[in-house]
Amino acid sequence: MIEFIQTISEQEIKFIANLDYKQEAEKHAVALKKVIFEQCCETTEEQYWFPLEVIELGANSMQKGHEKEFVICTLLACINSPDSAEFRFEANTKNYDLLPESQRNLILETYLSIGN
Repeated sequence: MIEFIQTISEQEIKFIANLDYKQEAEKHAVALKKVIFEQCCETTEEQYWFPLEVIELGANSMQKGHEKEFVICTLLACINSPDSAEFRFEANTKNYDLLPESQRNLILETYLSIGN
């Protein structure tokens, strides 16, 4: 899962960082890179807003052509907000069905691994 998340491109980081109506996108991008590449995909308490806000936004809405960003945000949200994973899983079932099987399975495996 972490290996998949770390395949994120600069363009995908930029897309996710802009999800909060492009507000403070650069701060979100810097924080997102730090979480993914320096912190093994785990946020700290200080990162509640940057980048957790855009991660949560990205995990709650799949946009056509940005399925990978949706999957990355969903995985990061599961890692960092496991208590809301069940709600997220149920709310996005239709989106998961639209994903390639490998990405859908990655979300399911992650969901199951956190005990839901």
